[in-house]
This record gives sequence, structure tokens and C-alpha cells, in this order.
Amino acid sequence: MENLIKSVKSFDKEVTFESLKDFIQSVDIESLNYGAYIIEPTEAGDYGRNEITMEPFECVLVCWPPKTQSAIHFHDGLFGYVWVVEGELDNVFYRDRNGLLE
Repeated sequence: MENLIKSVKSFDKEVTFESLKDFIQSVDIESLNYGAYIIEPTEAGDYGRNEITMEPFECVLVCWPPKTQSAIHFHDGLFGYVWVVEGELDNVFYRDRNGLLE
């Protein structure tokens, strides 16, 4: 993880969707050794969140236990990648159609 943190902090490109994709594809997931950085949730139905670094982009390690859900929410104008290192993640996209989510 220390190498990943150094790599993120030394990222010297414009932060775009494409540059983040290239960055992620360059990381060797097998070498991360992220176990010590996992923050377990403190309450049932919650998730653990460890902000690894916020500059030059946000890099967060999130621990979602099985069957955990988040409320419907919107990341207004933000973009990024979710990288699942263990397990599976279902991401549902909703549309606002005349005040109704579908």
C-alpha cells in the first residue's frame, strides 16, 4: 500500500477519467497488501471508510460487508473509478423521470 500511496501522491497528470483509468491499470493489485488499511464498519448495515489520500485525487479504501447497501445518492459533477479488490459490487444507476426515480 505504501507504494500505491506514493504513486497517487506523485501523480503529475491532469486528473481525467482516462488518466485515472491508465493509473489504475498500472497498479499491481496482488502487491497492495491492503489488509492493515481496512476499517471495519462499527454498526450493522454500515461500511468502513479509510481515506488513503485526498490529493491529487481521492483514494479511499472502503469495506462493504455482504448485503450492505447505501442510500440512493448523486455525485454531482464528479467522476472516478471503483476498484473491487475482494468480492463483488452491484452499482445501480437511477434516472429522474418527472420526479420519479427509475
